Amino acid sequence: MLVQVEQLKLGWERNRLFNQEPWDFSIPKGSVTAVIGPNGSGKTLLLKGLLGEALFGSGRVILKLEEGNIEVSQKTRSKGRFSYLPQEQPYAPSQLVNEFLRIAFLPELGFWGKPSEAHEANLRFQIDRLGINKAIQKKMSDLSTGERQRVFLARALSQKSVLTLLDEPTNHLDPEGTAQVWQTLFNLKGNHTIVVTTHDLAQVEKNCDWIIGVYQGRIVFQGPIEDYFRKSVVKKLFPNY
Repeated sequence: MLVQVEQLKLGWERNRLFNQEPWDFSIPKGSVTAVIGPNGSGKTLLLKGLLGEALFGSGRVILKLEEGNIEVSQKTRSKGRFSYLPQEQPYAPSQLVNEFLRIAFLPELGFWGKPSEAHEANLRFQIDRLGINKAIQKKMSDLSTGERQRVFLARALSQKSVLTLLDEPTNHLDPEGTAQVWQTLFNLKGNHTIVVTTHDLAQVEKNCDWIIGVYQGRIVFQGPIEDYFRKSVVKKLFPNY
């Protein structure tokens, strides 16, 4: 396991925690883990907890690395151990895509730092993988919604991180764009650890290998994809599925 969560309670105010029943769950290394559940169940808050951004009422988030276990905090995130793509990604409309992508390296290099050959190679790899070669000299405002989302994803994946968190990354995409993003995530299995919140159960079944099911602030399932569908947990989360 790469991440171990123990007895975690989260919220935005100490006296108004979201989940009164503490969360315990794990995230396997090299997996594409889907966090699923109805709207308002706590999926985005779970990502914020992993990032160390939501308020910890109690509990711990432990990152298990070769150099030892690290307890997650804002400090560990700032060291570039995490990359995160929110549902709504801010951007400057007049900024060139090429410039926007390179902002990903600033926390590691400093404002005046120059990307290394390794940085450039990784970024080029993500650009090719996501099919945005023709977009890199455009302004962000000139991109289609699908192109822009693939640019956001390329920047998140190009960062030197051990865990990438994606909050509903296929929102606003057409079927072709959705399939392309999911194929990208599938191809990352084994080499990178991805956690993605989503409602797309068909793509989850095809491309993910670990599930965390959240319902009304409770973790009702965690485990491999086969167990999730075999045990019909899906009916507990989505009765009409």
